[in-house]
Amino acid sequence: MLSNSIASLGSKGESRQTGRALLWGLEFIGRHPLPILALPSTWYFIFYLPFWKSSDVLCQLGDPFTSENILLVPPIYCLVGRIPFWLTDTLLLGSAPSLFTFQQPSLTAVYVLIVCQHVGLWLALRYFVLAVPASASGRGTITLLLASIASFYSFAHTAGAEATTAITWFTLFGVGFRVLNNEATWKTWLLYVLILLFCIGSRHVSALLLGWMPVTAFLLFVFRLLGSKGSSSGLLFVRIAGFALLLSVLAFGIEKTIVWAMCQHFGVIQREMVGRTLCERIGSFLNTLSPAEKEQVERKVSRNDDQPDLKLALDSLIRVGTYYEGSNEVIAQTLKEHGLQGEQLRAEVDRITLQAALRYYRTFDPRLINITVMDVLRGFYPTNDQGIALTGPKATFYSVEDIEKNPAAWARLRSLLFFDPAIARATQERAFKDNMIRHWRFLPIAIWCLLFALIGGCRMIRGKLSVDLAIVASCIFGIGLVVYVATCVCNLSQPRYVLPLWVGTIASGCLLIAGTQINHRAEGTSASSHM
Repeated sequence: MLSNSIASLGSKGESRQTGRALLWGLEFIGRHPLPILALPSTWYFIFYLPFWKSSDVLCQLGDPFTSENILLVPPIYCLVGRIPFWLTDTLLLGSAPSLFTFQQPSLTAVYVLIVCQHVGLWLALRYFVLAVPASASGRGTITLLLASIASFYSFAHTAGAEATTAITWFTLFGVGFRVLNNEATWKTWLLYVLILLFCIGSRHVSALLLGWMPVTAFLLFVFRLLGSKGSSSGLLFVRIAGFALLLSVLAFGIEKTIVWAMCQHFGVIQREMVGRTLCERIGSFLNTLSPAEKEQVERKVSRNDDQPDLKLALDSLIRVGTYYEGSNEVIAQTLKEHGLQGEQLRAEVDRITLQAALRYYRTFDPRLINITVMDVLRGFYPTNDQGIALTGPKATFYSVEDIEKNPAAWARLRSLLFFDPAIARATQERAFKDNMIRHWRFLPIAIWCLLFALIGGCRMIRGKLSVDLAIVASCIFGIGLVVYVATCVCNLSQPRYVLPLWVGTIASGCLLIAGTQINHRAEGTSASSHM
């Protein structure tokens, strides 16, 4: 029995030592997260050539500036993403195309862009981790979680504007934590403006992020006002909300000014081109209807006083299909007979297309609503990290088909090694089997949400997570959900469109599993001293 007791004590001693070693390791990682956050990128660089998001990036990074990459796609990523091409090939080859003309980057130049995106992701995640109000071990835990999300690194490895989503969102949340913790300086607020500018200058739907900080701060003010701490402790959040709203408007104005200036320079008529996207959602709705049901819907959207061009657009959405399926050509042919051509013709087609698409939306047809809701639900199940991460390899493989269909458009890029059909096919096959990419495949986003909610609820009950930090986590998840829902309303759901929801889910989960409380050591001081 004595020997058994000694053995038991020895086992307990070893367990305590192991526990202390693990805790020390987590604390070390929490204080120095960058090496861990960079490890997954090493895997991608060892085993994969850069990914390319099909014809979307041909427009963004390959073509000269037109309405396509100024208005249809926001221009900031389209411009900034070409800088690595120009710098690299100028230094290595002695010359490179102007940023505003057709691009013909070398493989090295594309690699430099991908390296910049990976480094941007590392810095964004590090900035986020160090801003989370948590212990060193808690930060170590969320560092390991973030480094395990393959899709963040897969998008960083993909040329395309969506590579900026994780980078900009995590940076914005990191700024938000510092501001709400009353730790903001003028540099923090400057970063807030710059990151918002890059957000909305890369993807239109990211403009919804303009309201994240003001809304979050205002909700915290309401909670403080209704809580036992009284209104005085919430005045800081009122000032934060007001100042953040002012800077959000400033960022929005700067982005619109850039778009206006580029339209003036390149002779582009400024207009809304979202009708092309909305037609995709309307097309998915109309394709589910029988011919008789389509006739009923057409009668519902038509009015006696409609202009002939609008009547034609409404009819072509049913008879021909979406904008990209040929309705644009039908509308354009009629407008040519009226004497329109060139940029004026394209602008008028976009105006009529948007008007026709909105007419279908305004029916509020239950079948259209149902299709949209089902797409939203698919973002929670069965979509998972693997499905999102496979976007890059799949898109690179599909680019080979695009090249075969339209070789002239790809003439300056088709020689890039990752567009070789055999290499593109092998890349996709490897990605499907890659354990780095597929290790979270059994956990759809809905399960992640449930797990984070349970952990956060238990920690709140035990007093380890403050209510105000839970509100912040809810707002982070909320903005991801709102952006994803807005995407589903406007377009067909695809795994890559779930990325904002996924980022919001993981970022809010990091707060729920490791956060403690918002620091109010200086809440009696004037917020302006930190702004």
